Amino acid sequence: MRSKVENIADNIPSGSNLKHVITGVLRLQAIYNVSVGDVMSGSFSEFPALSSLSLDDAFEFARVAYETEQYYLSVVWLKEVISLYDQQSSAKFKLSNAMNLLSSAYLKLQRPTDALATLDELLKTDPNNMVAVRNSKYIIQKIDSGMADADVNQQELKSKKDKLLQKYCKTDARPRKPKPYQFSTYTSTRQMGYFDRPSIETEVLNRKPLIVLYKNITTKSQQKAVAYLGYEQMKAIMYKNRYTHPGGIDGLHVEDNTNWQWIPNLQSTLYEIDITERNPIESRLMVRNIGLHGMENKPLGDSERTRLGTFLVFLTEPKYGGGDVVFPFVNIKVKPEKGSVLFYERKVHKQATICPVIADTEWVGIYGLYDQLYSDICYKDILRRPSMK
Repeated sequence: MRSKVENIADNIPSGSNLKHVITGVLRLQAIYNVSVGDVMSGSFSEFPALSSLSLDDAFEFARVAYETEQYYLSVVWLKEVISLYDQQSSAKFKLSNAMNLLSSAYLKLQRPTDALATLDELLKTDPNNMVAVRNSKYIIQKIDSGMADADVNQQELKSKKDKLLQKYCKTDARPRKPKPYQFSTYTSTRQMGYFDRPSIETEVLNRKPLIVLYKNITTKSQQKAVAYLGYEQMKAIMYKNRYTHPGGIDGLHVEDNTNWQWIPNLQSTLYEIDITERNPIESRLMVRNIGLHGMENKPLGDSERTRLGTFLVFLTEPKYGGGDVVFPFVNIKVKPEKGSVLFYERKVHKQATICPVIADTEWVGIYGLYDQLYSDICYKDILRRPSMK
C-alpha cells in the first residue's frame, strides 16, 4: 500500500506542468478569442465541465499571462479576479496583490491612466500599501513626461504567422468554397498496371507549392488502431516521466507488434501513392497527439535535405472544433477528416501549422517522402503536379 501511495505521489503533475497547460489555454484563448468566463466555467463545448476554475486558478492564469508578456490577457483575467474577489473568500492571494499586478499590466499596455486609477482604488482601502504608493509616483512621472494611453482591444500576437493564425484558425460554420485554382482529380498507385485506372480521389489545393488532399485512404479500423498504438506509447512515456517527457513529445515512432500490422500497412499505402518521378525512400511513420498547443513545424535541417514533402494522416476528428491544418501565407485551410491524407511540399513545411484543438484531442500520422539521391536536384521537377486537363 505504501509503495502504491508513493508511486501516485511521484506522478502528480508539478507546477511546471500546470504552467505548460495554462500557456496552452492562453494561446487557445488568444487565437479563438475565447472569453475569461468561458474558460473559467469550461464552456468550450456542449458538455459542461466537471468543475469551474477557482479564484486561485484564475489568478495563476493572470500571473502566467503577465510572465509570458501577454499583458492584455493578464488584464482581462485580473479584472475578472478582482470582480469576483470577496474579503471573506478562501483565496490564498491578497486583493492588493491582484490590483498591483493589474496596474503593472496596464502600464505594460501603455495605458497609464488605467494603471493609476487602479492604484488609487487600492489606496482607498489600503493607504499604507507602500508598493502602490511607490508605483503611483512612478506612473505620475510617466504621464508628466508625455506617456499617452494606447487603444488595445485584443491580445497582440508577436509573429506575423500567429497573427494570420488568428484569422485562419477561427471556426467557420460556412462550407469551404474551392478557390479558382483548386480542382478534383484522381491519382494512381505506384504499381498500377497498364490497363488500371487511377482510383485515389484527389483534391488539388495548390500546385506550386504542391498541396493535395487524398480522400478515403485509411479504414476506420486502421484509424482507431494506429491512434491507439500511439496513445499507449505516449501514456507509458508520460507515466514514467511524471506526466511529461524531457524536452516534450514531438511525436512517437510507434512499433507495431500486432498480428494485423496496422502501421506497416499504412506505410505501404502512403509509399504506393504515385507522386514522384522516381521511387522514393521508404520512411517511418510518426504518430502525434495534437492538443491545446496545436502543432508548428520546425525548419528542416541538413539531415532532411532530401525530403520532398510530408504526408499528414488524419486519424481522428476533434468534436468541438480546432485542429485545422493551415498554410497562412498561401491562404489555405484544411479541416481534419478521418480517412483523408494531406500532402504538402517541403517549400511549405515550416508554414504548415495545426490549430489548437478545443476541448478535445486529435491524432495524426506523419510520414516523410524522401528522394533517393543526395544531390543538387531541382526538387520542383521531381514531384508530379496534377493537371486540370
